[in-house]
Amino acid sequence: MKEIRTDFQKLFDESKDEFLTYFTDLIRIPSVNGHKTYQAPFGIGPKRALEYILNLSKKLGFRTGQAGNCVGWAEYGPETEDYFGVLGHLDVVDVVDDWNYPPFDLTLREGYFYGRGVLDNKGPLLSTLFALYLIKKQRIPLNKRIRIMFGTDEEMGSRDIPYF
Repeated sequence: MKEIRTDFQKLFDESKDEFLTYFTDLIRIPSVNGHKTYQAPFGIGPKRALEYILNLSKKLGFRTGQAGNCVGWAEYGPETEDYFGVLGHLDVVDVVDDWNYPPFDLTLREGYFYGRGVLDNKGPLLSTLFALYLIKKQRIPLNKRIRIMFGTDEEMGSRDIPYF
């Protein structure tokens, strides 16, 4: 087990720039809930964020899917009936307060990241996807599949949940 942890840390260290590129790209998408439009039930911003994360998931080699143009998922592991699920969301609250840094840019200052969605919930969701990617790169065997689910309407009431 120590060997896996050591390899994982090394792989993470080697992959930081790749992760930061994806994180920057995701934060730049202003995924504020908007008016329903064609194939975007919660607005263009959340739909763009969903498309980005699904395309990234495919690029990283995951099986993907989506429903209702408002929820999606990436999964890895054996195609069993059961799965371990991780649920997060890509939509963000609109920018109404003054910000010290541009809200849709990823800014690193004194060891802290700033940007709309860094903590709620783009950052944790992308971190989960990237951790699963590093597990996949190491070919660590799993007993169940892991499915990471990407919602787009948590900030306005989670109307996307029935689509899961």
